[in-house]
Amino acid sequence: MMVRKTIAAGLCALMLAAAPASAQGPAPDRALLQLDWIPTGEHAAYFAGVGRGFWRDQGIELALARGYGSGDTVNKLAAGAAQFGVADLGAVLAARARQDVPVKSISAVYTHSPHSLFVLRSSGITTFRGLEGRRIAVTPGNSHRLYFPEVARRAGTDPERITWVNTDASAMAALLITRRVDAAPFYSIHHYYTNKAALSAREEIVVLPFVETGFAIYAASVATTDDMLAKNPELVRRFLRGLQKSFEWARDNQAEACKLHVARNPEVAQDDCEGSLKAVMGFVFTDHARETGLGRFGAERLANTWRVVAESLQLPPPGTRPRRWIQACCRDPARSGEQELRQRRGLAGCVADGGSGEFVAIVGASGCGKSTLLRLVAGLVPTTAGRVVLGGTAVTEPRADTAMVFQAATLLPWADVLRNVTFPLRLMRKAKGKMLGDTEARARALLATAGLAGFEHRLPRELSGGMQQRVAICRALLQDPRVLLMDEPFGALDALTREEMSLELLRIWQGREMAVVFVTHSIPEAVLLADRVVVMSPAPAASPRSSRSACPARAASNRRAARRSSGRRSASGR
Repeated sequence: MMVRKTIAAGLCALMLAAAPASAQGPAPDRALLQLDWIPTGEHAAYFAGVGRGFWRDQGIELALARGYGSGDTVNKLAAGAAQFGVADLGAVLAARARQDVPVKSISAVYTHSPHSLFVLRSSGITTFRGLEGRRIAVTPGNSHRLYFPEVARRAGTDPERITWVNTDASAMAALLITRRVDAAPFYSIHHYYTNKAALSAREEIVVLPFVETGFAIYAASVATTDDMLAKNPELVRRFLRGLQKSFEWARDNQAEACKLHVARNPEVAQDDCEGSLKAVMGFVFTDHARETGLGRFGAERLANTWRVVAESLQLPPPGTRPRRWIQACCRDPARSGEQELRQRRGLAGCVADGGSGEFVAIVGASGCGKSTLLRLVAGLVPTTAGRVVLGGTAVTEPRADTAMVFQAATLLPWADVLRNVTFPLRLMRKAKGKMLGDTEARARALLATAGLAGFEHRLPRELSGGMQQRVAICRALLQDPRVLLMDEPFGALDALTREEMSLELLRIWQGREMAVVFVTHSIPEAVLLADRVVVMSPAPAASPRSSRSACPARAASNRRAARRSSGRRSASGR
């Protein structure tokens, strides 16, 4: 059985209470960090952190070991050969789903994917199309191998007709440059020094990035074992403090960080290290990291990462969710963990009496806990006190009768509209071992209701923003949820599309026995849509206020307008 319970709240509370750690007692704790690859400039922040004593300041004597791919790192962690490891999040998710390997990711490192395929310009290969019969080097457990089949299929290439050549990480570049293989998977951040070696052999490396096919997913992460989290959370917390300090210092002192790295790894040239480290920082310190907090996982991108992993490997869904396979240790209590704890403490009693079929809007200032409330109702995060109850049953995990629509549509970029809508139920069908014969017919009917008839086989990039959100709503409604949770689903749309989508939502909602909880910053939007509006105070500890719509006649008029709009919608615009 998959490990379900998380100790995130306990870790956060301990972290808030604890003063910065220093070595206490006669000797520091000893720990090994297993890297995911040979120690290139990509790993300079780790070596610089050791050299500067950032982990020693936390009472940890940290050793570093070279890696042989993410899969190997996960296996070594599970076997107890290392306390911490750097591994692609996809490799961790796949290991949990396939074999219930007791390893969890505890910190995001790369918040979007640098996965790519390196080829020689002289090979004539310019895309992923037509790679049948080619030889591609790979290390055992390499995370690129997890994602490549779906990348190939979307490019029209049969992945079964590609020859994979297993090799050591240190030999892949040489095999490619000497033409013993046709391609090799690397992170794009390795291009600088790999191409430098190729140029010396009168060749040139061309990068084919996976991200061009829509891989907006987490990549490298730091992981540890379930046992470590359960028995020594305080060590995990101190390790993460040292990790954060190491990356922040390396970002601000890249040349000096590389000097420390080269001193430990003299085979790496200083300019190679600086080129790689500069590229790495573009994947670590991103807008997404600023929104979520450095090292923390966002629910939306985590869900998208799991969808990509599951689709690529054709995995049946386990009896859990990927959020249970990460550990939400508080990396930055001032910005993230403490704020989320305060938010969760301030949510008691909110929407306590929501009725069946009721439309409830939640408004409030940024940071007051609106999205946290939805995640609690969805079962994506645990409560720190009290409980969430739906239909008389406490919510302790994600439920089949609850669906969520995020601000971004989070569609699978390589799948057409019909496959995106049916994706959750197709996974459920595999898990339950039964056919859901009417799934496609129901999906087509929902798409027609949403004004998307004729668009079933279009890709997401061929749709407008409003049309993509309709697809996301249809995907949620196909599950026949009793509760539909919507986290600012129209926030990224222009004013005209937003108003049209509001009316569209009301029209779709008509006649369904379904409660809707709708988060918005817009008071006019809340009044337009909702039977009841909940106003949350900027101070999380204050009680939220709830009131019925002051304009019921206006609401009824809006709903009649929504029904009338069904006859004159134009599918060409939104």
